[in-house]
Amino acid sequence: MQKLIFLGQRQIAWNALVEIAKPENREHLRIVAMVSDHATCERFRAESDGGEIVFVENDRRRTQDILSAIRKTGATGLLSIQHNWILSEDVLAAVGGWAFNLHNARLPHYQGYNSISHAIINGDSEFVSTIHWMTDKVDEGDLAYEEVTPIDGTDTALTLHRKTIDAAGRAFGRFLSDVRNARPIPRYAPPDAPRRFYGKSDLHGLLDVSSEADPAKLDRLSRGLFYPPHNAAYRMVGERKIYQIPESGLVDLVDIGLR
Repeated sequence: MQKLIFLGQRQIAWNALVEIAKPENREHLRIVAMVSDHATCERFRAESDGGEIVFVENDRRRTQDILSAIRKTGATGLLSIQHNWILSEDVLAAVGGWAFNLHNARLPHYQGYNSISHAIINGDSEFVSTIHWMTDKVDEGDLAYEEVTPIDGTDTALTLHRKTIDAAGRAFGRFLSDVRNARPIPRYAPPDAPRRFYGKSDLHGLLDVSSEADPAKLDRLSRGLFYPPHNAAYRMVGERKIYQIPESGLVDLVDIGLR
């Protein structure tokens, strides 16, 4: 049995926690330590019946606290899903290198943040959710599993994100199946392809589409930047922002009560 330290938050991470807790998986993977935000930690504490779990708050990069949790629990593996901080080589070595990250994007093409938006803006026809072996560099390491989501001409960042939750779940299901059946986790080098790291703030410079004259590019920008209530493309008219809402996004505005 692998004794796991789990690092992550948000929907994809929670879905993974639910799967790990199922009886058929709990016999092979047991979470002994967890690094997450306070709300997720409290929810998991309330719903978990897997014994004592060491919790570490994920409000900053807590390398020493994570190492302490690994030593205290004897964790033999690490699973990271949308964890906010880079892990040091010491942390990965503490679990013998059995460390995996679920990165919701194609690697090495889309390292960093907001990959769903950038994939639509770049005109990609498909989106790839990836599980990879971890190194101490962000979104680097050999690949293990990939799942593809087609991108259609009406997808916004919001709708594509919803689709990729399912794809990420399929990738994680393959990981769990291999662990349950004692099969080696696949390990192969990423393709020799252009790699780019997208920073947290890279979308900010794209939001103002006032000077964009190409209808096709404007369409991709309006869809790729549409993720209410966080951001949307806009044109400046005088000192006013006129938001560019794609037709396919109108239903979402109704659903979240913004229209």
